[in-house]
Amino acid sequence: MQLLLTSFVTLVVLEVWPAASEASMQTVTPVQKVLTMLHGMLEKGKHEKHKEQVQFAAYKQFCASTMAEKAKAVQEAGEQIEMLKSNIQTAQADSETLTRELQQIDEDVMVWEADLKAGTKARELEKTEYMKTHQDYSESIDAVTRAVQFLKAQAFNRPQAVSLLSNLKALNRVPPKMRKTLDAFLSRDDQNPQAYGYEFRSQSIIDMLNKLRDKFIEERSQLEKEEMNARHSYEMVQKDYRNSIANAAKTRATKVQLKAKTLQSSAEMSGDLTDTTKTKVDDEEYLSSMSKTCKQKESDYKERQQLRTTK
Repeated sequence: MQLLLTSFVTLVVLEVWPAASEASMQTVTPVQKVLTMLHGMLEKGKHEKHKEQVQFAAYKQFCASTMAEKAKAVQEAGEQIEMLKSNIQTAQADSETLTRELQQIDEDVMVWEADLKAGTKARELEKTEYMKTHQDYSESIDAVTRAVQFLKAQAFNRPQAVSLLSNLKALNRVPPKMRKTLDAFLSRDDQNPQAYGYEFRSQSIIDMLNKLRDKFIEERSQLEKEEMNARHSYEMVQKDYRNSIANAAKTRATKVQLKAKTLQSSAEMSGDLTDTTKTKVDDEEYLSSMSKTCKQKESDYKERQQLRTTK
């Protein structure tokens, strides 16, 4: 259009310019008015073309900067999505690990508490057995001591001596060999009552009983030492169990808090992932739409510029 208008104006000027020159000193003719109008149209066309060029350059810059900004936002959103997914997976794995660790702590505590109760029960039985054995030794020592004292105080037969020695023979702690000795002693007394005084004055039975008493005392002392060691061992083991249970309770509380924070963080990141994914989709749609719009406007601009091009 611009080309046709320019050609037309040029032709008219060449044909009417001589006549217009002669009359220029006299008055403005219709042809001159047409020429002036056509020249104005030509200048206006050039001005509008230049104005459109400036406007499109600004629009093109807007498209480029906006699309670059959106493309960068889409890229950053994609990177953030990958990071969030990775962090969510890590948080979920940490939560599962903490769950297993808490289960293991609970199982350990159950075992320790069971061992604590079993140890207490075993200790009670052990102590009961100790008390029974200790009492048996004490009664045996007392019986032997009384027998020795009685025998030392007698220089002649007394029925009580026979009864006392018979009772000693019945004690559980008296060795079988000593029982045989007492049986032989009592048997000799029965066969020879006249020998009572001599037998009671003899130191053989008294010495034997003194050795037996010393043996009982030594064994009872050993029993007391074993009891003391057993009680100390029990107390140490029970203390370890109680400490383990107390420490497990503290560790469990810490891990429960950590798991809660991990789950909360995972939930927050999941929310961020949803928002970021939606924003990325919106930006991608906007970028695609804008790209089409900018390309279409550029195509329209080039067509208009082609029509306004002059030679």
